[in-house]
Amino acid sequence: RRGAATGSAPARSRGRRVHADGAGSCSCGHLRARLLSRRPPSTTRHLRDDDLAAPHPVYAVWELTLACDLSCRHCGSRAGAARSGELSAEQALDVVQQLADAQVREVTLIGGEAYLRPDWLVIARALVAHGMVVGVTTGGFGLDQAVVDAAEAAGIRAMSISIDGLGQTHDAQRGRRGAFDAAVAAARRVAASRIHLSVNTQVNRLSLPELPALARLVAELGATDWRVQLTVPLGNAADRADLMLQPLDLLDLFPLLAWIQETVLEPRGVRLRPGNNVGYFGPYEEWIRSRGAEG
Repeated sequence: RRGAATGSAPARSRGRRVHADGAGSCSCGHLRARLLSRRPPSTTRHLRDDDLAAPHPVYAVWELTLACDLSCRHCGSRAGAARSGELSAEQALDVVQQLADAQVREVTLIGGEAYLRPDWLVIARALVAHGMVVGVTTGGFGLDQAVVDAAEAAGIRAMSISIDGLGQTHDAQRGRRGAFDAAVAAARRVAASRIHLSVNTQVNRLSLPELPALARLVAELGATDWRVQLTVPLGNAADRADLMLQPLDLLDLFPLLAWIQETVLEPRGVRLRPGNNVGYFGPYEEWIRSRGAEG
């Protein structure tokens, strides 16, 4: 097993790629013991005894609309214009009731862009009124102060802002100039509110070299969670084979994430939350998932 926590970002022994520098060092054995001793934080998604006695859905992701103000190269839904026949307000509120009847405890609203649906706050308030925790995942391009204030007033508890690289790297993936600046500004607005801020990032050939610097930005913005997932050939990304990491690239990614976890995120109180497609059961499993909801 190769060590991940050293005084500088890990580089493959064959010198394929050298990542941004950093600071911090730790014995791998000490790191492993310390991380394994942690208990994950309480969350509405954790299964309870009564969930197992009478199984039911706990968490739902709801794509409210395909309308979007960005043109993301990796969008799995190929969002842009609203689909014909999207749910009416009455139908959407009926879905809220169905989710409540199913005992769902947490709902994340996505799109497209959820805030482009005119009644999105009506739907959010209805979910909150039924006792569900409501979050939003957004590219943040139109997330001005008025939208953040309205979301906070509606009871939305969490927002995850998509940031897929620095400056032009992000803009190139999001298909709109100024998308990076807009996302960063949106994140600052959310961080200044009572809404919990997290950042989510697509990991691909464009963003991989910038992950250390991006991790520092995530911490500086005041996010408490950084969610990373691999770009996969789905939707628009199916047309962009050049974006996809290849299996050999993962030999760089896993030790890099472990190094970022130890030297950049942990000292700043940020939790790394890798998506399912980052994988499980590898040599860095305990390190890169130690701060996530699944521990």
